[in-house]
Amino acid sequence: MKTRKVWAGFIVLFMLAAIPLGLLAANQAQAANGKSIVGAWYVDTVGAPFEPRGIVFHADGTLVLTTPDAAEAANSSSAGMGSWVVTRNDNARGRFFEVNADKTANQFTSILVVTFEFTVSGDTFTGPASASYYDGDRHLVAGPFPATLRGQRFTVDSPIPDPIT
Repeated sequence: MKTRKVWAGFIVLFMLAAIPLGLLAANQAQAANGKSIVGAWYVDTVGAPFEPRGIVFHADGTLVLTTPDAAEAANSSSAGMGSWVVTRNDNARGRFFEVNADKTANQFTSILVVTFEFTVSGDTFTGPASASYYDGDRHLVAGPFPATLRGQRFTVDSPIPDPIT
């Protein structure tokens, strides 16, 4: 009787580990087929004060992006953090935020919130975005400002990203 309970426990643990791993493998297979946004991307945010960024879309629906600190003369941006969802076959939508500070005063200035939607086509994606700035009380202080996201997948074997000018 004890042996059955032990085996039943192993089977339950195996299933709990296998399901997330299976989902991750499915997302990785979709990424390899160009049908998923999961992975690392070089992205031009056409219309933003500084266009080039790096974005990583995680299989759990979260994302992280970079913006160089020297991208703006007086403003310093944090790394961007956000989430995304699949809307249809090759489409995704989401949003992310960055915390901004004045470089000379070392003071909080705003929170930037960007919403986006795009279509993945192989190793590229494109779509509209909208950026809005909020003060410390979360009141809109500027925007929305339109932009266009143009992404290029970055993998072990991919070419160096080609900035869009």
